[in-house]
Amino acid sequence: MSPSNSFSVNISLPMNGLPGSLEVSPKPDVKPNMNFSVKTEGVSSPGTSGLLSPSAIKREVDQEHVTDYCGKPFYVDPKINCLADVNNVLLEVKKTPTEKRQLLINQVTDAIVEAHVSTTVNTQKNIREANERIASQHGMPQHHMPDMSKLSQDPNMLWQLFLNSLVPEITRVVKFSKKLPGFSDVEMDDQIRLIKQGSFEVMIARITLLIDHINDTMIDPSLKMKSSRNVIRSIPPLGHFLNEFFDIAKELNPLCLTDGENGLFGAILMLCPDRVGLENIQVIHTIQQLYLQALYLLMRRNHKDADETFCALIGTLPLIRKVNDDHFRYLNNIRMKSATEFEASFPDLHRELYQLPGV
Repeated sequence: MSPSNSFSVNISLPMNGLPGSLEVSPKPDVKPNMNFSVKTEGVSSPGTSGLLSPSAIKREVDQEHVTDYCGKPFYVDPKINCLADVNNVLLEVKKTPTEKRQLLINQVTDAIVEAHVSTTVNTQKNIREANERIASQHGMPQHHMPDMSKLSQDPNMLWQLFLNSLVPEITRVVKFSKKLPGFSDVEMDDQIRLIKQGSFEVMIARITLLIDHINDTMIDPSLKMKSSRNVIRSIPPLGHFLNEFFDIAKELNPLCLTDGENGLFGAILMLCPDRVGLENIQVIHTIQQLYLQALYLLMRRNHKDADETFCALIGTLPLIRKVNDDHFRYLNNIRMKSATEFEASFPDLHRELYQLPGV
């Protein structure tokens, strides 16, 4: 699926069977399979054409003359996120790809969509069925907020549900990142930095799908019950962060993204070249640019107003980044204030993964 590399990012499994930490370990030098035949949203990319080798993304990295989306030489301040200039991003992705690049885009799209749907429970189908099931259980239309069970109204019980979902969700997002085409071309240390700094943003994008932004309700991660925004806001200790997800949902959910588009958006969040401490920014930039063009071309097949929808989606990145940064700072404040409270409140993997860079 992606070019071969001598290392991969893994989750270590302690004796209790729960993921305990991130580590990098050697993997066999196995030739990857580029013969994608995944049927996804009208994309067909058989690998039997012979146009691409398993190192196709690596060649993109090596041969492309890289500039940022602002048209300046690439080696500018890496802290500047050039995706903020949405119009220039649009101009880049609208460029007509060569035949070989188009085939690579098709293969990358298939691979990322497959990676997404195999590592998330928050698909459009599952969420739609959950809404219908919850509505039928209470005998009311789903746009009403019925008198639900005491559990759905209890912030402490809801926190336990979210807490129980943290490690499985983190695990799924890490697996998602490892399945992304080109991820193994990134240096080992940069893989860890990308996961540590980007995985919560992918989780944000996935969790917001559970939110009804019109009626201010949210389905819990187990897809079994629905609670009001007021109840979610009162969940200790991260209720105010979950409350911010409602604001993101008001921007994201009206775009009516497909599962494939959500997957590509998650890949763009994960392979982000402006993360702190990255060593090989150019490689990550080139891969993200490939993902961006793949997302735009998929949107053009699914949306009549593809340009506007694409720009609106990219325009949500600053808000997602703000919530991600707030999350890092909040956890670090708890840790500095009381290590005991920090250890008691969050699973080991969550504590390790979401420390401030450099802490």
